[in-house]
Amino acid sequence: MSLTSLQDAKEQIRQSIDIVDLVGGYVALRRQGRGYVGLCPWHDDSRPSMQVNPERQSFKCWVCDIGGDIFSFVMRAENLEFREALELLAERAGVNLAPSKPQDAGENPFDRRNLLRCMAWAEEQFHECLLKNTDAEPARRYLAGRGVNHQSITAFRLGFSPPQCIGC
Repeated sequence: MSLTSLQDAKEQIRQSIDIVDLVGGYVALRRQGRGYVGLCPWHDDSRPSMQVNPERQSFKCWVCDIGGDIFSFVMRAENLEFREALELLAERAGVNLAPSKPQDAGENPFDRRNLLRCMAWAEEQFHECLLKNTDAEPARRYLAGRGVNHQSITAFRLGFSPPQCIGC
């Protein structure tokens, strides 16, 4: 991807994603004047010290002096490099990034997106096993005995994996 198209994609992503919605997905925000405030996720915060400015599309914590735009927020919140944050936000915004590597280059199986897809697949398999597999009955009884209801199992995507469960 050329520098010009990278800048274009970055600007398109920035215009497509509202920082209030993005930060609000990580931190509970409340309106204060023309902006929003919330507890900073990067230090022990008991009073809202992080401000989100929807007009500037920026955030700032006045205690730990961290601030920036949607890219710097995602980089810090998800512990990503810029390229990974760009790709994550592009996917969220529906912006198609041109491949930055040659087409014949093999895809790295340890790429973050591949690992996340693998974890999502495993989560789905284990969750389905807990819900449907007969071998998971002791686990379901255990959870019921601990007061964990079906709503919690579904909400937190709890799972179970007996040796023969993969692909049940």
